[in-house]
Amino acid sequence: MKKITFLLMLLTVSLGYSHILIFNSSSNDLAHLNLPSTCSGTTTEATDGTFSAGLDYEFVTNGADVTITFTLLDTDKQGLSPQLFRAPSTFTDFSFDGTSYSVTLTDQTAGATLSFQFRGAYMDAGLIVSKVFNYKVGEGCVLSTETLETALFNVYPNPAKSVINISSTSNEVFGVSVYDLLGKQVLRAENVKSQLNISSLNPGLYVLNMTQGSNSSTQKLLVK
Repeated sequence: MKKITFLLMLLTVSLGYSHILIFNSSSNDLAHLNLPSTCSGTTTEATDGTFSAGLDYEFVTNGADVTITFTLLDTDKQGLSPQLFRAPSTFTDFSFDGTSYSVTLTDQTAGATLSFQFRGAYMDAGLIVSKVFNYKVGEGCVLSTETLETALFNVYPNPAKSVINISSTSNEVFGVSVYDLLGKQVLRAENVKSQLNISSLNPGLYVLNMTQGSNSSTQKLLVK
């Protein structure tokens, strides 16, 4: 049977990104065109320290490469030495132009979710660490409006140890992908009805992506 390929062009202005995907229905893989896919915006959310003005961000996928660019709007952080932080312990230096800092991560997997933070030490023992950004390679921003996503899928218990329960707003089966914080897919299950065995996962923080028809939800999972 011949493979049927559909061309889907999705433009989402409210999230500040657009992307073009080729969906292969027989393999369920995403083959991305060599066209840039962008996620951008501004945030003042920090997990350590405080932004006085904010942080502009832009994440661009071009082929298998992801370029991450931050522009610091604050003017009160003299001597800033910023890095890209990826849990649990990966620090990558930026190239910079004034207050704009960028780094390119090469050979990334299409559809994988990258999680990272802007982290910078500055004068007088100051430290600023942004919120965790989740970027899906080749597609765009992972929604941070968890209220909407949780309404589609409810995951419990969380934290969990060996099994999680997942309920949805419909009775249809769904697919689940589990990613570590480096964006590597560590578990995949199809035709899930209500439970997922996670006993193979090491303790730590993970990102769950659940798909059911045209619905998709991304949520955090803490494994004990």
